[in-house]
Amino acid sequence: MNAFGIIAFAFRGHNLALEIQATMASIFKHPAHVPMRRGAKVAYLLIAMCLFPIAIGGFWAYGNIIPQGGILNALYIYHSHDIPRGLLATTFLLVVFNCLSSFQIYSMPIFDSFEAGYTSRTNRPCSIWVRSGFRVFYGFISFFIGVALPFLSSLAGILGGLTLLVSVYVNFSNFY
Repeated sequence: MNAFGIIAFAFRGHNLALEIQATMASIFKHPAHVPMRRGAKVAYLLIAMCLFPIAIGGFWAYGNIIPQGGILNALYIYHSHDIPRGLLATTFLLVVFNCLSSFQIYSMPIFDSFEAGYTSRTNRPCSIWVRSGFRVFYGFISFFIGVALPFLSSLAGILGGLTLLVSVYVNFSNFY
């Protein structure tokens, strides 16, 4: 159940759904909430199809003996002598790519708010250097919080359980 809470906390995607809906044209004949609802259902279905089998398969394979680092540490600890090192390195590399790409996607509303604040204060558009500086600054702050608060990942399960209903309610109440 903790894995389900972590998945719900990490991939609820409510900020992206509202961000995309705000950019869609909406008129009385063709309201924007109809394709948004369909897109949100497909997105949540794809997330569930990708992540729940990992959580269920990880619990089936390892039960309660998962080490502190998660399923990747379990893969390394229990199977490093069975699996070729190249396959193990590829698995870890794909996880790094996934984290880097999802960080950029889920941080887009924050980048947009940085840019909106900059353009409203200076009355000029952001240059590529300012945008890159905002991204590096936000990445540094996120890294600092992750290092300074190492226990934060153990709270993800309970935070996901607490915020799932609120975020789903807010998500689907905005579609109507």
